[in-house]
Amino acid sequence: VIICFILFASLINFSLSFNHVSTFKINTITRQQTIQNINKNEVLYQRNTKNNLQMNIFEDGFRFFSNLNKEASAKHILIKGPGASEKLLKLKEELNNAPDVSAAFSEVAAKVSQCPSANRGGNLGTFKPGMMVRELDKICFEKEIGVIHGPVETQFGSHLVFVTRRYEGEKKDK
Repeated sequence: VIICFILFASLINFSLSFNHVSTFKINTITRQQTIQNINKNEVLYQRNTKNNLQMNIFEDGFRFFSNLNKEASAKHILIKGPGASEKLLKLKEELNNAPDVSAAFSEVAAKVSQCPSANRGGNLGTFKPGMMVRELDKICFEKEIGVIHGPVETQFGSHLVFVTRRYEGEKKDK
């Protein structure tokens, strides 16, 4: 599986570099214009990578393919900006005192979460390892179920996470 994944990743890199080269052959421009375009693209790429997802294709792929029989369901509350962790700590304290933590979590997520999942009470649905950012994956697949975890910092902001279910595959007796 790992070898197939490495071959797939190298094919992606080859096709990307091939497409990059073919675009320059189609557009007949001077060498100087080509160099200027490449420099502009590098600057744009550097600007975009500061705001975009950071991922290591081999680590994330290994994490995904090695755990295909596992899945989890969770809810979360996302708050962005300065002071987000402090706000989430206060919310966590209030939620832990609620009689039905799951229902209270959904209500609060619908009101305060800055994620599109707020429409569903913060419900992220069911997912496999590697489908969420690394920090959320760690909580959803390693921490206790039915407990509010966080605040957790990711590139999207600060999160409170409530793991509702986990399935780790059937145990095979040898």
